[in-house]
Amino acid sequence: MDAYLISLVIAGAGVLGVVVWVLAKLGKGLVKLAEALAAAAVVLDREATISGRVLQLVGDRFMHCDTCSDDYYTDDQAREAARRVTDARRRDEGLLIGEDIQRIRRSLFLSQSQLENALGVSHKTIVRWELGTAVQSKALDDVLRLIAHDPDNLRLLVRVRHAALTPVVEQKLSPQDDIRAGELKQAVYAGLERANLDLPLVDEITRSVVDAIMEHKRERIERSATNTRAIAG
Repeated sequence: MDAYLISLVIAGAGVLGVVVWVLAKLGKGLVKLAEALAAAAVVLDREATISGRVLQLVGDRFMHCDTCSDDYYTDDQAREAARRVTDARRRDEGLLIGEDIQRIRRSLFLSQSQLENALGVSHKTIVRWELGTAVQSKALDDVLRLIAHDPDNLRLLVRVRHAALTPVVEQKLSPQDDIRAGELKQAVYAGLERANLDLPLVDEITRSVVDAIMEHKRERIERSATNTRAIAG
């Protein structure tokens, strides 16, 4: 066999090797494709044991392969499962879950960084709480509940912790103030109307009473903040 034929044989063997390699890769890909087609998403309420505690995972979503009978998470499902585990732990400990924290923050019209500054926590902390990648302490959970119960507690908090944030918080809470003032006016107006007073007089008294109450509230917050700073100092 001359050199030309030998080179052809070597070249042919190389091509054959490449073909075999490609077919092997295709075979593995087809197997994975078949497994994916045989898998279906399943949603179940399941129990998980975390640090010795049995927690309820509500609406746990995962994949089940009919061919191999295996259960597994996709990447997105794994992230969602981690969040559900965190929320289950929070519920077990009586803490707000991520959706609760997000709802409170949005009701106050605050960004995540603004709420972080108000609470005095580090950057991206609120993001992690809302996504379920971290759990807030019981003390901070209580603060969030107090703020949700009465936004004036947020006003007091920023005056004590982060005075520079006060104008921003006042602007953000202004729509809620208008709603509360409107509700207060309705209550005062209804009470005075039952006294059979002239309507112009009812209007004048209502405005005066509501303005006085709102001013007293602002002064009370300022006094509380001043007293708290003095104690802390």
